[in-house]
Amino acid sequence: MRLEVFVDEQNVPFVEEIDARDFEASTIHLLARGADGTPLATGRILLEMRPPRMARFEDSFF
Repeated sequence: MRLEVFVDEQNVPFVEEIDARDFEASTIHLLARGADGTPLATGRILLEMRPPRMARFEDSFF
């Protein structure tokens, strides 16, 4: 979902979207799903302080 939203839709370079922080033990990955299990939004929590980003599909209500 992150790749589809940030890389495909927003043209963020892949190397900027997927980085070493994705694989750190302290990184928390989140996925919000609708009642039917459809993915609605995703995000990651990093221990460092920086503005968070969240991805959601344009046509999802969240």
